[in-house]
Amino acid sequence: MRRSIALVLIVCLLLPVAALAADVQLYGFLLADGRLLAQKLGRAKQAAMHSALAWLDLSLNARGSGGKARMFADVDLRYDVLDQPIDAQQGEQTDVRLREAYGMYLSKYFAVAAGRRIYQWGDAYEYNPIDVVNPDDLSSFFTYDKSERKIGVWMLEGDLFLGPARLEVVWIPLFEPDRIPSDPDQSIWVPHQLRIINTLATDFDFYIEELPEKRPEPTLNNSEVAARLGLSLRGWDIYAVAFDGFDDFPTYRIDTYASKLLSGDFLQLQRVYQRVNVYGLSVSTGVGGVGLRFEGSFTTPKWYLYELPVDVDNADLNYETAWAFLNFVGKDYRTRKATVDGIVAADYMWESGRVVAQYFHLQILDYEPRLFDAEMESGTILNVEQAFLEDMLAFSVSGFYNFAHGDWLLHPGVDYLFTDDFALQLSAYIMGGEEDTRFGEFDKNDMLVLRAKYNF
Repeated sequence: MRRSIALVLIVCLLLPVAALAADVQLYGFLLADGRLLAQKLGRAKQAAMHSALAWLDLSLNARGSGGKARMFADVDLRYDVLDQPIDAQQGEQTDVRLREAYGMYLSKYFAVAAGRRIYQWGDAYEYNPIDVVNPDDLSSFFTYDKSERKIGVWMLEGDLFLGPARLEVVWIPLFEPDRIPSDPDQSIWVPHQLRIINTLATDFDFYIEELPEKRPEPTLNNSEVAARLGLSLRGWDIYAVAFDGFDDFPTYRIDTYASKLLSGDFLQLQRVYQRVNVYGLSVSTGVGGVGLRFEGSFTTPKWYLYELPVDVDNADLNYETAWAFLNFVGKDYRTRKATVDGIVAADYMWESGRVVAQYFHLQILDYEPRLFDAEMESGTILNVEQAFLEDMLAFSVSGFYNFAHGDWLLHPGVDYLFTDDFALQLSAYIMGGEEDTRFGEFDKNDMLVLRAKYNF
């Protein structure tokens, strides 16, 4: 409620400023999003309505008389008529989001901006190793497009334009994490790692105490900085990226207390966020109508957990389990490892369609077999789109396959444009693989999505 009131106040402050601008545009969309869950029960499937979302998006774009000053705001209002939680942290059925709200001054040689903004660094499809500024909303996993998953950050930005080169520096004073569901009773999209932690804290509460999440405090030392240097020359686009900040995805700190062996709660779990540095490079060009690109990043060492001392899904509260937890006291439960992440992609466009093929690879360096996380993720992402009937009807299919673990995602869809402003979309998300893999853990969550969207 307090967040909604704050958003209304911000919008009320923006409207008088926009009224003074020479060019003001107000636009947005109305969206009805219905989701049918086809859960797998053995060899059969049982369909059930999962969510019915009403979504209003309002955008305000205002420019000064000289075109150098600009203000932009984007506000979302989402409500689920089936009373399903939308926000992963709050568990609320209504969610009001200030996606963006910033002012900018643009000149020939420099630009400055302040407010809340969403960035897109990198041109790869869905998977971008150098896109390090904004966190993601994973409340519904990957069943929303990346542009819809992004969460805005409060920032101060300064840009320099030096001929074919451009330098962007973004200062982020307040940390914003990924939105991730953690309670299996409220969401079907709880990741495997967090589901295990939830089971530990619930089923073995005599041994384990879960402390409240600890986020970085809003201090100057905890602020984040991202920089991107770009160069466009003779058909080549080259970007170098550096980031000093916090990993948006949490890890767990585990503290053990030998003094509490008899009284219980001698293991304490706490969700925390760790500071990292990321250095990346992006190179793209075109050859014979085919777009070619490479993106890669190196992340300095961060904490990874070792495997737990018990099989959480099958363990009982008995002496054997107690002994396993006792052996955990005083042992190293995590270690720091660096990672490398990269993609190689090619795309080709024609008059009424396009195809994108992308190979990705993520590797934990100096890997140890006892780690909870897999040593690498390696696979391919494919997207094909084709329009018909003067672009009124469009078919698309995208897919993900992990060579390392065999999990996969298939996302087919069809769009029909009734008018320039109104369209229907029917799509599906079909997932498979082993239970402890990225998509295999949601093997039972195949979903059919129907959308009606009106732009104004």
